[in-house]
Amino acid sequence: MKKIMIIFILSIALICPAFSQSAGSDVHWSIFQLALLDEFALPPMITDVYGLRINLVHGSVNNMSGLDIGLSQNVAGKMAGLQFGILFSTADYFMGLQLSTVNYAKNISQFSFQSGILNMASKNDGFQLGCVNISSDFSNAQVGVWNNAANIGFMQLGLINFSNKDLDGFQIGLLNFGPTWFFPIINWNPYKNNI
Repeated sequence: MKKIMIIFILSIALICPAFSQSAGSDVHWSIFQLALLDEFALPPMITDVYGLRINLVHGSVNNMSGLDIGLSQNVAGKMAGLQFGILFSTADYFMGLQLSTVNYAKNISQFSFQSGILNMASKNDGFQLGCVNISSDFSNAQVGVWNNAANIGFMQLGLINFSNKDLDGFQIGLLNFGPTWFFPIINWNPYKNNI
């Protein structure tokens, strides 16, 4: 069964460039990519993958839609779908489900989900579940041991919660911190819209 699967994956990797790139085209995309490292990938010179990408050690592309799995992977542009990495997964703009030991996305769209030991986002409109969750601009929801976000849109649930700027939702945890407050157990701002 393993031999059949390996032959199938290699066949797709060799056939995909014929279907994905027309003659003389500057577009470099494929429905499948198998990468040992960035420089050693089948098919080579692919910038976008719309389908399945398997990264044995590390792989990097500009845009990815579909299933992105491996030891570690990077998407320099937009990632839509499932990104699963044993060590880490990164994307500039992320929409979907990101599962890895360490997850990073510059922008996380609404209804997106990060789950790992360490989750980081510059702008987070989605949900983070992990031991440590960090969002430097905004966070819709964070559940973890230690949560840190500039603004809380909905909730933080954890042992230690930080909101650096604003609290539109609530915090539930042993220690809850804000720019001008500290409350144990439950913290919310009932007067936020009345001020």
